Amino acid sequence: MSAAVPSEITIRRAEITDAVQIARVHVDSWRAAYAGLMPDDVLASLSVERRAEGWRHLLAARPPHCGLIAIRGSTAVGFAYVGPCRDEGCPADAGELMAIYVRPDAWGNGWGAVLHRAALSGLSAAHFPVAVLWVLEANARAHAFFARQGWSLDGARRGEEYRGTTLQVVRYQMRVPGSQ
Repeated sequence: MSAAVPSEITIRRAEITDAVQIARVHVDSWRAAYAGLMPDDVLASLSVERRAEGWRHLLAARPPHCGLIAIRGSTAVGFAYVGPCRDEGCPADAGELMAIYVRPDAWGNGWGAVLHRAALSGLSAAHFPVAVLWVLEANARAHAFFARQGWSLDGARRGEEYRGTTLQVVRYQMRVPGSQ
């Protein structure tokens, strides 16, 4: 791994046994990142147990899907999930960064960038030369993060239904470093 990786974290492929820790990061980061952007009752209803069940299913998927977990000591501080692009009409060789989250108490320390680089390496290893990701349109923090990482908005926008709420999302795209 790169010298820029803080020595106190390890990034590795996530296993089914990591589902609860990933779910905890997922719920905690959603509640912090989306406060004021999503209805309070939606955020309050998030369940680590329900998310863990979903993550068990996702982590059982075969390549080219790949879950990564960032661990400090024995505790997850972040995770990412990549695979083939899910968008209708997406080229077969396009990948997607489907999720990347870091615990709120770890924001701003560079671990998200390190986890992001590992996710891009996973996409490159799966032979995806281009990647997309979707971001909540109102999430300024995420927009700033992805712009710093080299992503560009590609003009795609849509509404996604989540528990009775329509959320507006926008798509970013980038050439995957190291891809042919």
